[in-house]
This record gives sequence, structure tokens and C-alpha cells, in this order.
Amino acid sequence: MPRFPTRFLFAVCFSLLLTACASPVYKVVYDYIPPATPDGPECVLRCQAAQQGCQRPCDDGYRVCMGRSHDEARRAHQEDKDRYLRELERYNGELEAYYANLETYQRRKDDLERDRERYDSRCHTEPRDKKACKRLDEARDQLRWLSEPSKPSKPEEPSYAESLQAQQGICTRDCGCEVQYNGCYSACGGKVHSRKLCVENCD
Repeated sequence: MPRFPTRFLFAVCFSLLLTACASPVYKVVYDYIPPATPDGPECVLRCQAAQQGCQRPCDDGYRVCMGRSHDEARRAHQEDKDRYLRELERYNGELEAYYANLETYQRRKDDLERDRERYDSRCHTEPRDKKACKRLDEARDQLRWLSEPSKPSKPEEPSYAESLQAQQGICTRDCGCEVQYNGCYSACGGKVHSRKLCVENCD
């Protein structure tokens, strides 16, 4: 029996798990019942011609939009990259300051913990040293209020693929032509019934 690498098996199992957990994807489809009137078929033909007249420029606009999407994506990606480089430079400065502050914080914390340990033994040993007890309280208070510096978040490098996807997401073939056709079809005396059809992740 062939043996597969553990990493391969994990990837397959993870992929199957994602598929199993994915929600179904539906789209709306329409069923058409032709009009029963004598002039119904001719009326429907006019509806079809109007739909084609609506959809044709819509498709042309979609193709133009998709053609421009690469140039727009490159422009947007360059802007994002310039912004990222500025943020990265600021991040590097903040990171350097963070490590310096962290070192100061750690030294201060170590000093206070040593003071607390030293004064604790002197405060609880008879005869009690009142000055040590006061110093112990001070060390405890300072430790309580001492806060560790927060590490800055590194900016995320922009992706050209995401820029392209965003630009292409603006392009659409839906110009409302189907809605107009359905209204026209109903006006001709036909009936339009909508239903949801599962197209992905169906049982």
C-alpha cells in the first residue's frame, strides 16, 4: 500500500473539511409560461428584441471595463505599494523604539522584582523594618502600574491579484435587462415564475 506524506494527507483532509463546511450557493432562475392570447407570441418576440437591444451595449461595456481593469489595477496597486512603503518605514521606526522601550521595561521590572523580594524578607522578619515595608509597598505599586510596551503591527504588503479582483468586481453584465424582459413578458400575458437553483456546494 503506498504511503503518503503527512503534510499531503493533512492538506487533503483540510480541503475536504472546507468543502464539507461550505454553504450552498444559489442563483435565481425563471420559468416562463407562454401567453395564451393570439398575439402573445409576437409580443414575446418584441420583448426578446428589446432584451437583446438592452444586453448588447451592456456586454460591450463589460468587455471594455474588463479590458481597462488591468491598467486600473496596476495604477491602484502602485498607489497601494507607495502607501505600504511609507507605512513600512514608519513601522520600522516604531519597531526600533518598541525594542528600546521593551529593554527599558524589562530592566525596570527586574529591578522592582529584586526590590520586592529584598524588602519582603526584611519587612516580615522580626523586628520589622518599617522603611523596608514602605519600600515593599512602593515596589508592589510600581510593578502593578508598570505596563509592557505594545509591539507595533507590521503593515500588510499589497497584492496585485487583489487589486485586479477589486477592479474586475466593478465590471458587470447585469444592466437590469432580465428584469425588463420579465416585465415585458408578463405584460404580454405570459407568466414568470422564479425559483432558486443550487449551483455550488449542493448536497
